[in-house]
Amino acid sequence: MSRSFINALVCAVALLASCAVSAQAQEVAVKPWKAQRLHADYEGWKRALPTHLKVQYAGGMGIASAGFGWDFGRSNQFETDFHVGFLPRRYSDRNHAVFTLKQSWMPWNIRCTDWLGIEPLSCGLYLTTITGPRAIYWRSEPSKYGDAYYRFATRVRAYLYLGQRATWYAQRPDATFKQVSLYYELSVKELDAIAKFTNRDLKMRDIFYFSFGVRLGFEL
Repeated sequence: MSRSFINALVCAVALLASCAVSAQAQEVAVKPWKAQRLHADYEGWKRALPTHLKVQYAGGMGIASAGFGWDFGRSNQFETDFHVGFLPRRYSDRNHAVFTLKQSWMPWNIRCTDWLGIEPLSCGLYLTTITGPRAIYWRSEPSKYGDAYYRFATRVRAYLYLGQRATWYAQRPDATFKQVSLYYELSVKELDAIAKFTNRDLKMRDIFYFSFGVRLGFEL
């Protein structure tokens, strides 16, 4: 990652932190987390309906991806998402579709004002699988390579990530989307993390993926 990108990232973190400090200094009335994130109208069969949509750029999920998901837990601090991404030929041997299953955890939700809130930590893991010929992308190692030659699947990858979010809350009760969140994430692939431990010449900037996206939340 370039120095200018790192500086921009530091500024973004500082801005989110200052928002939280400002909210405390001004004694803004903060609603309980449960009141902010609880889907009060999601009862019975409606619990199977997605609670949000997401569009994301990069992150090992394709050059761009879109999907839907559900938040849950006592305070809805957990999220499960399913994404479909696109990896064009210019970045690979051919056009590929990338499917992602993602699990996230947001331990804190800080309400700065009635219309703005931040989640200073978002973390989790996700699995991706890519389409393509079985001779190149496989889940179990082909017999032609011998027993335990590669020791890993080329079709499935695992990632860990850390990030932050800023959320704007709709003030109109008839708004289609009740929250619009902007987020960024830094993720690392399992093979790259293993390579870092075995190759000291591999730099940290070479193993991290930067991504950003928008989350559109439904009725709360």
